[in-house]
Amino acid sequence: MRVAAAVLLALAWPALAAAAGRQVALPDPHVPLSSEPPLTGSTGQARVPRPGRTREVIRVGVDASGQPVHISVLQRIQLLAVGDYEFTVPAPVRDVYAPAGAHAQPGLLDRAIVWQGFSPGRRDLVAVATLDSRAAAALPLALRVDAHTSGDRFRLVLELLNRTRTRVLSFTGRGDAAGLAAVLDGVHRSLARGQPVAPPLITADVRPARIAVETPFAFRGQLALAPSVRGVRVAGGRLDGSRVVFSGAATGARPERVVVTGTGDPQPRIRLVATPVRELPSPRGGGSWRKAVARGRAGGRDLLIASVGTMLGLARANQYETFLATPGVPEQAQATYVYATAKIAAAAPAPRPSGAGIPGFVSVAAVLLALAAAVVAWAYL
Repeated sequence: MRVAAAVLLALAWPALAAAAGRQVALPDPHVPLSSEPPLTGSTGQARVPRPGRTREVIRVGVDASGQPVHISVLQRIQLLAVGDYEFTVPAPVRDVYAPAGAHAQPGLLDRAIVWQGFSPGRRDLVAVATLDSRAAAALPLALRVDAHTSGDRFRLVLELLNRTRTRVLSFTGRGDAAGLAAVLDGVHRSLARGQPVAPPLITADVRPARIAVETPFAFRGQLALAPSVRGVRVAGGRLDGSRVVFSGAATGARPERVVVTGTGDPQPRIRLVATPVRELPSPRGGGSWRKAVARGRAGGRDLLIASVGTMLGLARANQYETFLATPGVPEQAQATYVYATAKIAAAAPAPRPSGAGIPGFVSVAAVLLALAAAVVAWAYL
């Protein structure tokens, strides 16, 4: 509740400030628009010598219906200066380790990844964390797989839904066109350099408004089908051998759909790779906003809408670029989400009931011998 109140206050403050004057701050792109992501948890003191880029790969194992059954994150944090480091990355972590060849090992304490050590001037901190099921609520995309069979015919529908859309309290109105054009052009330059974007003061007449905000996701994926299927037809993708490949951009407007029909048992296996898009508006006809204002192609009302939308859009994108918290700035973070069909171990078949007398004794003896052999084999692994 405290986090939600802080978010609402931070977003509403510009409109409240405008009531007393014409100077107002644009929304801060570093204020989250919802409680997660990044995932929350225990935090402590932080000492980080010049953090650099952060890279994350969020791997989501899904079942046959598309529901998450396993979530892990590979996070790589750069440190670019000499000094001791000590910080935590909060998350609902079940297990964490460093991959082979890593120069530092993470710890796990109070449901957080713990880093502590010394940076000689350049150090990459790499952790592979397994998360519990609570993390699924913060995922940006939802998959749904619906398969129907009729005789030997099948119809397979894959839906991809963008879940990042939210509505926040902000403002609209009319602003100083030249000043807002300079702001938008500056945001483009800052992001190109990986620099943080600060919310500047602008001159505007504003009024409160609720604004819908989302982060588009560029995606590419495939549905691998059993080689035995025949007569396959595809809508929303294309057939490449025994695979259905598809790509696009997922927004909150409607689900992206791939429909596959054919003959046989498809046994589909999904793999989808998606990345958030920091969407920045551009003036009609291209070029800079400053030139658009000089040519009379953009006015104070449109520029204020574009400026507020840009800052709120960056705030939302920054959240999904940092599924796990980073000690660096979100503008230097990059996240990739990988959804794939999970390998689920098959359950052992139930033992057949044994008959009476000697056959039953032979069955039990065979089981005991098999267990003994398995124990010996395990000991040598």
